[in-house]
Amino acid sequence: MNLNLFPIKIFKVRYHGDIVSLKDLLLPRLNQCFDITKDNNQGSMRGDGLCSYNTVKNLNCWEELKPIVKFINEQAELYWKELGYAEYMKPGVFEMWANVYKKNSFIEFHNHSPIHMTASFYLQQPSNGGNLIFENPNITLLKHQPYNIDSIRYKSIFEQEIEVTTGDLIIFPGWLTHRTQPNLSNEDRIIIGSNICNVI
Repeated sequence: MNLNLFPIKIFKVRYHGDIVSLKDLLLPRLNQCFDITKDNNQGSMRGDGLCSYNTVKNLNCWEELKPIVKFINEQAELYWKELGYAEYMKPGVFEMWANVYKKNSFIEFHNHSPIHMTASFYLQQPSNGGNLIFENPNITLLKHQPYNIDSIRYKSIFEQEIEVTTGDLIIFPGWLTHRTQPNLSNEDRIIIGSNICNVI
């Protein structure tokens, strides 16, 4: 009998609001953020990707994003319960930023520790835009084991890929190391990132 010990729960849900109208409403302001970000980009971004975290990380205060903040907070409460976190606490978005990934751009492995939970909302995910990759937290130990490198399972031991489309919300533990695949499309991939902590 095989036992799957210490599984990591990842939360994925689709937003059912009008994402096309939301994107049209947000793009002018987001483009302003990205213009500012060019001079102070995140160090883990590669290619022509831009992350507004160093310059604008209060998108949760924008009127246009209130429906998304509400949606993320509602889903975060469900995930919080699934993780078995303290019932006397209440999770909520306390900072929010935006990333744009031009063709061939991506973000390197990183994590958001000690943040409780992190969320990625896919405002625009083109076909062939690249998926989200999570690293096995035991990689430091596992890389010294005698795995058969020709096995189809070899890569999945170290990384797990989450397929994403426009409107998807992925919430995961802030300590979990993650990256993105390069955007191979001619269309931008745009995500709204959030850090979520106890707000009570």
